[in-house]
Amino acid sequence: MSEKKANWTKRIAIGCGGLIVLTIIGFLALAKGCSYLMKDVEGVTVTVKCPGEILKDAEVDLTVTVTNQREGQDLKVAEIMIANEFMDGFSLVSTDPAVPSTTDITDIGLAKSVDFGVTIAPGDQRIFNFRLRAERVGIFKGDVDVYEGMRCITQIAQAVVKEKQE
Repeated sequence: MSEKKANWTKRIAIGCGGLIVLTIIGFLALAKGCSYLMKDVEGVTVTVKCPGEILKDAEVDLTVTVTNQREGQDLKVAEIMIANEFMDGFSLVSTDPAVPSTTDITDIGLAKSVDFGVTIAPGDQRIFNFRLRAERVGIFKGDVDVYEGMRCITQIAQAVVKEKQE
């Protein structure tokens, strides 16, 4: 084999080896990032309360209580998302705390997202109240996700909306 061809073969082998090493490093970084995002937010508890049975056209409160159980570390609640499987039976009347503008309430296709940007001090809790109007009869159940950054804690909301008795 000529010296030129041997150098060319050597360069291809080095390039392929480098590509394999970069692929492995990329895969490990992706796996590490996915494992971080899949972990629940630590040191936080979330409870969701909603009346179990609601009459159509009635207004009710969906209450999300977030408690920061961390020692010495604030919790920043970026947003709360309520799945459309639940929200399909309701319209959102208001939130407390109120959001600065309607642009902070987004329907992202799979859920209604409300941007709060609220900080909860260590040992404190915050109550987020969603005033809802029952619009459709049926059984509605879906995730309620409380986000800190890109990670979240998920609870379930469920309600049965019935026709008004006349």
